[in-house]
Amino acid sequence: MGNPIRIIGGGLAGLTLGILLRRDGVPVELWDSGTYPRKRVCGEFISGRGLTILRDLLPSLPTPSARTVQFFNENRFSQPLELPEEALAVDRAQLDHTLALEFQRAGGILRENSRWTESFEMEGVVRATGRRLRKGAGMLGVKIHAANVSLQSDLELHFANDGYVGLSRLPNGEVNICALFRDSERLRKTGTDRFAQIFSTGMGSAFERQLGNASFVEDTFCAVAGISLRREQTTTIPECRIGDSICMIPPLTGNGMSIALETAALAAPILHDYCHGRFSWCQCLNSVSTQLEKLLRRRLAAAGLIQKLCFSRGGRTALLHTLRFIPRTLHSCFWSTR
Repeated sequence: MGNPIRIIGGGLAGLTLGILLRRDGVPVELWDSGTYPRKRVCGEFISGRGLTILRDLLPSLPTPSARTVQFFNENRFSQPLELPEEALAVDRAQLDHTLALEFQRAGGILRENSRWTESFEMEGVVRATGRRLRKGAGMLGVKIHAANVSLQSDLELHFANDGYVGLSRLPNGEVNICALFRDSERLRKTGTDRFAQIFSTGMGSAFERQLGNASFVEDTFCAVAGISLRREQTTTIPECRIGDSICMIPPLTGNGMSIALETAALAAPILHDYCHGRFSWCQCLNSVSTQLEKLLRRRLAAAGLIQKLCFSRGGRTALLHTLRFIPRTLHSCFWSTR
């Protein structure tokens, strides 16, 4: 059967890797500190190469239905724009749960409510523990579902000085509201039960009105503080990492879920060869890290520049003006992060 693989973290990247390895007959244990379905701060929007990978894992996925996007800078906005390719809006908690069941059907061992306490540098261990956090620093991510929210496009991105909020239309008619704020104390200042205020403060009066009649689904609310977007060089880390454990791409790109899937798919054949003794663990680490560096370098650099632009008042104004008169600018930004 070959050397076993232990995956630490049962999110999108870890589950995808586990399923792909089990399909090739590799023995896999997957450890996760929580249970399914599990709430996660996520834009719940997937496009790019990851969508093809996900459809191979779950052929019964619905057809992509997100076709348009619109940008808002406080009380100014662009016209609705066609996305360069259709995307899929999906309930992340249900998606992870479905993938977990598929992993078990494929013969994988799933250890829920199990926290890994040993070294991540051990042979055969893959770290897929998600976004890196820094206590007392970094940014705040917040997410909730809501009904009675009117959207002018399938996806809306609202920007202000303190961060941005993304709204995506879910298949059940609800809207996923997900935000990244530079002020990590925002929840303390607004209160965790005042959902409209959490998302709309500082975002402009039009956005406040848009959320004015929203019916928030309280049990979908989740938040995480200390989010770091700093990138680590994969070739300098003595661990096998995939997904957000390497780096979290700025959420405004809508490419985070795809990267989780892509990094898992890239690592799977290399780990398969290690398990069957074709090369050592050290060679496996070098191969995974080198290929991930090639996969991510360009898109992370482009995404970082776009986020800096969007965090600047002048940059947002210039971007909105450019999109209004040169709509194909969206295509350049879209493909540069994919």
